[in-house]
Amino acid sequence: MASHVVRSAATTIRQRLVALKPPYGNDARQALQAELPIGTEVGLRPKATDRYGRTVAEVLRGTTNINQALVAAGAAFVYWQYIEGCDRETYSRLENEARLKSLGIWACAWRHSTALGLQKG
Repeated sequence: MASHVVRSAATTIRQRLVALKPPYGNDARQALQAELPIGTEVGLRPKATDRYGRTVAEVLRGTTNINQALVAAGAAFVYWQYIEGCDRETYSRLENEARLKSLGIWACAWRHSTALGLQKG
């Protein structure tokens, strides 16, 4: 889930979801595939380029912000180091709601973000 390829008629972009520190494994992959099946048309809201040359962006499917949807479902952590240019309040609220409801990654015993080094920056 760390890197994706976005293709258009004119170009191919290696892209990373901004503000997300995804968990790895089948659950994370399935959550992303449920939101964005292969071939889904998306819009990108670029924020930066990372050290690997990937475009760091929020991904939109219509009016749905996929980054925020993954956080709200407990399928990804907010990566506070890369929140620049994004709606911090919304990401914080969505992550807190998912954590309080024990959704996705927050259903595990190790769900406390401070233990993972993911505290807000």
